[in-house]
Amino acid sequence: MDRLRRSGLRVTSARLLVLRALRESEKPLSAAQVYASVKGGGGHIDMVSVYRSLSILASLDLVHHVGSVDGFVACRMSGEHPESIAHLLCNACGVAEEREIPLDVLKAIVVDAKTTGFGSETVRIEVMGTCRACQLNAS
Repeated sequence: MDRLRRSGLRVTSARLLVLRALRESEKPLSAAQVYASVKGGGGHIDMVSVYRSLSILASLDLVHHVGSVDGFVACRMSGEHPESIAHLLCNACGVAEEREIPLDVLKAIVVDAKTTGFGSETVRIEVMGTCRACQLNAS
């Protein structure tokens, strides 16, 4: 919540409820699932507040949008937030893990984009596969 305060934004109950719902889930949640989680936990929030909170929290990198599943995850990176991240998404159980993109991989992507005249700002990668736990359970 320090990022909210440093950016001059208030720490509101809606923002806390949305962030808590995402932190309690290992899977990306849609706005509707965040709403249901908050309401199911006894919290009071409306859908407009969920959308507004997600937008603000995402702009501060406190949460990330995962496009392939159209959901949000709480940022689990500690310390200074990297500009470029990868999400590892399990097709079996839906768990999402966050990883910093290695510098050499990031440079290769940026250089390749630059050769086409594209000026990149951030790089986000989504890797679909099977997590270790699901691989072990399948054995």
